[in-house]
Amino acid sequence: MKNRESDLMTLSKRLLFVSMVLYGVGLLLPAFHYDGGSTLGILALLAGWFPAILGVFAIPSILGGGMHHDYLMFIGHWCWFANPLLMCAWIALFRKSRRFGVGFATWAILFGLLFFLLRKGMYGLNGVAVSHVVGGGGCWLWFGSMAMALLSGWALEARSKAPPRRG
Repeated sequence: MKNRESDLMTLSKRLLFVSMVLYGVGLLLPAFHYDGGSTLGILALLAGWFPAILGVFAIPSILGGGMHHDYLMFIGHWCWFANPLLMCAWIALFRKSRRFGVGFATWAILFGLLFFLLRKGMYGLNGVAVSHVVGGGGCWLWFGSMAMALLSGWALEARSKAPPRRG
């Protein structure tokens, strides 16, 4: 008969798998909508580093067009960093490192929440300004993926504290 420890390990593996599936499906859906269109998750992942890095180095004035006064826009773009943090969480959880898995997943969620500060954005590498940015289906699956990674880490944490089942 299975004990509680192996049940929690199985749960952790399943949650990790669900996290990866949600992320993968989210890449195929619109990550966000804006006035005039939407952007697929895969495009947001591949091109999102550009405005995120501009925000980190605080050099938005090179974009021109009056957008250089809207620093909040660039803070919102930092949500892209949730992607590598989530991938680090997956690696840590795959290696059964509960502390790093929970830590990276928590930071991924916190960075992901910065998306809600995003009111204006850049579309593509040419820096075309868009406004009225709202999350699409891919965005919600992305958050679900981060939540499942965190739950997977908590299941590993509970496994380490679980007394063996007797009986």
